[in-house]
Amino acid sequence: MVKNKLIELIDCFSNQLEATSEQLTDKYQTLLDDSWRDMHKKAIAEYLSTATLPSSNITIVPPELTTFEKLKKAVKKYYDLL
Repeated sequence: MVKNKLIELIDCFSNQLEATSEQLTDKYQTLLDDSWRDMHKKAIAEYLSTATLPSSNITIVPPELTTFEKLKKAVKKYYDLL
């Protein structure tokens, strides 16, 4: 039950990040100076470099891996907008 709730929360966060990435980055450009944005972007880059996606030879992908793949894509889009 806890695992399912966590997957649901990660999915919800991914959806929100996907939907609001442009607004968030616009706000960051307005509110934060370049050094803070650079630190933020560096932290995201570290996450992206360690987040792994399932191998393409896996035929049945568990739902939690699909959720994390979706999260990585949303974070990558956000990172690119920064």
